[in-house]
Amino acid sequence: IAIFSSREYGIANINSPFSASDTYTIAPLSALQQDELIKKCVEHYNGLIDNTRRTSEFLSVKLRTLQDVDRMKENPMLLTILIGQYLQGNELPHNNIAAMECIVEHLFVKHQQSRKYEAFDYTKSFDYTSNKMLLGVLSKEMFDHYNDGSMDKTQAEILLNQYLNSQTTGQELNNAHIVDDLFRHDTHQLGVIEERVGSRISFINRQLQEFMTARYLSLDEKRAEAFVREHASETAMHQVVLFLFEMMPASAFVRLYRTLKPITDNSYKDYYLYKLKLEVLVRSIKAPKQFLLDEL
Repeated sequence: IAIFSSREYGIANINSPFSASDTYTIAPLSALQQDELIKKCVEHYNGLIDNTRRTSEFLSVKLRTLQDVDRMKENPMLLTILIGQYLQGNELPHNNIAAMECIVEHLFVKHQQSRKYEAFDYTKSFDYTSNKMLLGVLSKEMFDHYNDGSMDKTQAEILLNQYLNSQTTGQELNNAHIVDDLFRHDTHQLGVIEERVGSRISFINRQLQEFMTARYLSLDEKRAEAFVREHASETAMHQVVLFLFEMMPASAFVRLYRTLKPITDNSYKDYYLYKLKLEVLVRSIKAPKQFLLDEL
């Protein structure tokens, strides 16, 4: 058996009867494949053939104009969520931060409510607002120490307990319950974190993990500066750095930008950092125009 997956980390290690099968990661969706997926989604939501064709063509054109969310459009799961949001009467996001906010809201709020309603489940819902710091800490730790996007579940529980205990006093037992609920009930029901073979866990999608990491870092300027100083030259952290610069308030943008290492020689890393600086300046509305002129 061979399994084809669009997930960046593949599914070979997921805890399922197919884990021993050969797994191949599908290349990102081409423009034609994106159009075909749009057509299928519109047909699912709307049975009127004439209206379906017009809506599909219009939506394809609108999505093509969103250059900032190209990578999201190439992923079947993320593209399907964006299409679904639009067909339910919402405006398409204008940039990748807005797109990820839309996707996060769908995964943690709307999708959760829909699944619980269909299952006649009236238990307490997962509160993303109160748990997003835990998800941020977890996502950053996975990037810091694990190249395959996963980590041992027991180690993750220890990490989050240590984090909560560092933020509170005398709440160790309650904190343990919070972490236990996070893994045993909440994320499992949402499908955002999945269990792999053995005791390893991972986020279902790399872009979601990158967004969670940047959101966590953006809440503390010193933490953000330390991350950029240490990881800016790593290509694997490219999207996290871009997310981070877009999330930081304008008052902190210049200080964070200055942490990018100056160009000193012709090495590959220096060339990469130069391109990264240009991309940050072009994409961000917070960047002083003079910065871009100086770089050029």
